[in-house]
Formats: sequence, C-alpha cells, structure tokens
Amino acid sequence: MPFRSIFVFDHGSPWARDWSQLDFVDHRPGIGEFTRLDMPDPRSMPHRYHGSRNTLIVRREDREDLKDLYPLLNMPPLGGPNSVLYKRITDAAEAASHQLPPLVNVLFRGPIKFSCSYGERAVGRGNEHGGLRSIPDRYKDQLLLTIKVPFHINTPPGISSIDAELVFYIGLHIDAGRVAADLIGAAHPWRFHGDGIGAYQNEINRGLDGAAQRSLSELRPVVELFRTYSASHVYLLPGAAERRLEDDQPLRDSVISRMTLVLVP
Repeated sequence: MPFRSIFVFDHGSPWARDWSQLDFVDHRPGIGEFTRLDMPDPRSMPHRYHGSRNTLIVRREDREDLKDLYPLLNMPPLGGPNSVLYKRITDAAEAASHQLPPLVNVLFRGPIKFSCSYGERAVGRGNEHGGLRSIPDRYKDQLLLTIKVPFHINTPPGISSIDAELVFYIGLHIDAGRVAADLIGAAHPWRFHGDGIGAYQNEINRGLDGAAQRSLSELRPVVELFRTYSASHVYLLPGAAERRLEDDQPLRDSVISRMTLVLVP
C-alpha cells in the first residue's frame, strides 16, 4: 500500500533550496536537520513530491529497493581510505598542489558527502558561494543529487588557508529500464579557515573553477555506477536509507551529508 514520508525541516528552513550551497556560506548548528514521519496515503498523491514552506512530502511504495549512497562511496569495495576511488581523488589533489598559486597544498578530507538541490535553486552566485550558472530546463522542477568532495587547501604563510568542496550536480531518470545519471555541472563553495589574513579571493576562485571543470571527467566512472541499477522509477530521499517507519517512531536525520536512492521495480 502506498504511503507518505513527511520531512519537516528545522528552523522553518524551506525545503526547496540547494542544500549543498550552505556548507560554508550559511553553516550553523542544526542546518539541514529534519524530522521524518511516515503516514498512510489513502488519496494516492498524483505526483512523487509535494512541498510547502519547510515541509516536503514524498509519495512512497511498499515495494522499494533503498540504496544508501553514503556507504556506497565511503566504504569498501568502492570507497574508503584504501579504495581506488579515494586514491584517485587524493592523487588529483596532490597533482594540483604547488601548481595553482596561491593554492599551495591541496588535501582531500573525506568522507564524500551527499545532499540535494531543488532544480532551479541550483542556480547560484557561483565562486565561493556555490551554485551553477544555469541548468537545463528539464531539471528545473526536479530534485537533483549533489556529490560533495571536501578539501582543505593551504596557502602562502600569513594568508588564511581555506576549506572547500567540489560539488557535482546529477540528474536521475530511467532509460530503457536502467537508472541514467546526467552530470549537469560542478561548483566550488569555500570559506577561509581563519588561521591568517583573508586574501587572494579571485585567484582562489580561478584555481577552484579550473579544478571543478577538470574533475567532471574524473567523476564520470562514478556516475556510470548508477547504470548498474534496474528500475521502473527512481527518486531521492533525504537522509539514510530507512524503510517505512512505525507511526509512533519519528526519525531525526540531516539532508547535508546523506541521501538515499530509491528504486521501484
């Protein structure tokens, strides 16, 4: 029997936003946290998502296959400190070190995180604020997956180091019974770490912009992993993979670092 998952975000935060843009620009305790409740869906909502203000309602199916994306890329065999994926990211970071003044030393700081953006809200100010310049029209009213690769970057002595992420935006749909993932673009939000004078903003943005564009090709093998899943429908849920909750057992979780891929056979 179909049911509804209801996500109520703390502090009145609107559900329809780009949550990945908030890690550095608007970071504060509790941002992205929500309470989830599951209820019967006797009227059968006509659309998968329905949102209003700080509440998101998702129509669910009993016959679902849930994929928690966080362990998929952060635990063996695909992820984790000794994995090929982590090694590729670390090697790419080391290769960028000392080549992009004033980005003296680029250090990958796992784990890889997951979040989401409501389509049209993925368009942002760019540079240190995050967001894309534009997105295809077909994704403007869809929920996009974002994969976030965190870095700490050292700068010249006396200049504040920075914390940054390369954020990759992915649109999901079904193609011939398989999950297809479109890599839409990449952003690079960042902030000063606070251990020196804040300077070189323009140079930092140029360096990170180049790194983001080059990394798009590096991420394509990861995106192709979605093609291994077969389904008739695919959609996203905030937080860790949890099946239907008991009526008296609400779930507390966050949309900032964890997302669930839902496959309907």
